[in-house]
Amino acid sequence: ASMRNENTTIEYYDNNAISFVNSSIDADMHPMADLFLQYLPDQAKILDLGCGTGRDSLYFLQHGYESIPTDGSAEMCKIAAKLTGIPVRQLMFEDLDYDNEFDGVWACASLLHLGRQSIPCILKKVSSALKENGIAYLSFKYGNFEGTRNGRFFTDLTERDITFLCSKDTGLMLERYLITPDVRAGRESEKWLNIFGRKYSEGE
Repeated sequence: ASMRNENTTIEYYDNNAISFVNSSIDADMHPMADLFLQYLPDQAKILDLGCGTGRDSLYFLQHGYESIPTDGSAEMCKIAAKLTGIPVRQLMFEDLDYDNEFDGVWACASLLHLGRQSIPCILKKVSSALKENGIAYLSFKYGNFEGTRNGRFFTDLTERDITFLCSKDTGLMLERYLITPDVRAGRESEKWLNIFGRKYSEGE
């Protein structure tokens, strides 16, 4: 089922790339990005997983970090490459193949398109992509819904799901979490679950 969910969602982004850009390009994720960067060394290497418009990768690049943007949608990859001026890798989550390469993985509003059952396996790939002590940022819409909403598949989560996201199985330990209002105009009543996970190190 997860492939079917992902394909519908990718199709949505391929077909609605421009309107999505207009609605999300100004979303001010800087406070969360700044918090993420505080955990990382200077000039850290960041994997932007499901980069969408490339907005956050651009921010990281402007602040002297190396960012590798990836997205499953070919159209979003083109848009992000234009915005950031760097190549964007078209990559589905299940094909994530990096090993011990990144100081940080930024998965902002991206893994929420996976079915609940697929999330731990992808997080395992995320933790493999991280260097020792690396940090992953994950954000999900806050709630208990799982299914299709406006042409895209979503799994919403609450703080009760943190143990399922951060465990020995996923290779991530919970560093901290925050529940925040949506930063897009008119969406303030919607909430987000933001999670910072640290790669488990041997012996913990």
